[in-house]
Amino acid sequence: MITIIVPIFNSENFLEKCLESILAQTYKDLKIILVNDGSNDRSKDICNAYAKIDSRIKLIHKNNEGVSAARNDALKVAKGEYVGFVDSDDWIDPKMYENLYKLIRSTDSDISVCGYKTRLNSSINGKIDYFTIEDNKEKINILIKNNQVGGYLWNKLFSMDIIKKNGMSLFDENIYFCEDLLYTSQLFMESKSVSVTTASYYNYITHGNNSTSYTYSKSKLTALLALQQIIDKFQDSINGGLELYKDLFMHINISLLMNGMKQKKLDKKTTLYLKKNLFRYNLLDLKSYKIKLSCLICRINLRLHYIIWNNFYGK
Repeated sequence: MITIIVPIFNSENFLEKCLESILAQTYKDLKIILVNDGSNDRSKDICNAYAKIDSRIKLIHKNNEGVSAARNDALKVAKGEYVGFVDSDDWIDPKMYENLYKLIRSTDSDISVCGYKTRLNSSINGKIDYFTIEDNKEKINILIKNNQVGGYLWNKLFSMDIIKKNGMSLFDENIYFCEDLLYTSQLFMESKSVSVTTASYYNYITHGNNSTSYTYSKSKLTALLALQQIIDKFQDSINGGLELYKDLFMHINISLLMNGMKQKKLDKKTTLYLKKNLFRYNLLDLKSYKIKLSCLICRINLRLHYIIWNNFYGK
């Protein structure tokens, strides 16, 4: 049996299409856990209506505590051999879980992965193929290096064995950005192998121009904590080789500094923290020349980097 976990918060405009796509799966041995995380729109009513028409649906209604807490509550009651995650504003192709199940079983892997489609990428191009990864360095780096694999939860099927091995509640509820990358990286490194199909079965919805990625907020600082945990935990076991994660850490750190300065939202303590992070890694540990250069200029003269950044990227 596969358990599908759907955290829900104010998704009334998308939820029915999401749930219809899950109920339409050609793989029928499903348990579907809907976690209504304190929605104040019609999401609760929609969940209740669907639970009445399909006995495979289990409902959890709770006060709003965030997506990580919602996923953890579902994991505590999840059963079966495998678990998958679907975001409530997305939908999935009818054969997604059947094909991910076939892939994970035929390759004797702990995790199977498929590609995804967006409005900008609406078709599967070329011959559908798959590959299997066993090397730890390759497993950890593909989460950043290959965008179709990514550190997302929703395009993957996980063996329940490796989740139980790590404890049923792995999401850090104090991390609000990159929490899925942190979770996925731990399971990837715990797995004996990961199998990836080039077919795109997941439909990911992007909203607007995603302008929030260019704004500063204190909650985004937790992305740095997530990346730091990954680097500290795995760099010794794979003899380094986490330059991509260090690049991402430094990119986010500099972005938070620049946007925080522009929006005048940085307090003294946060400014000191972000400035200190500029020296966390040796420049030789970074892979991207652009990030190396940005980091170097920030170290020498933060105001100069801000002027350059504001002229080219800040407008």
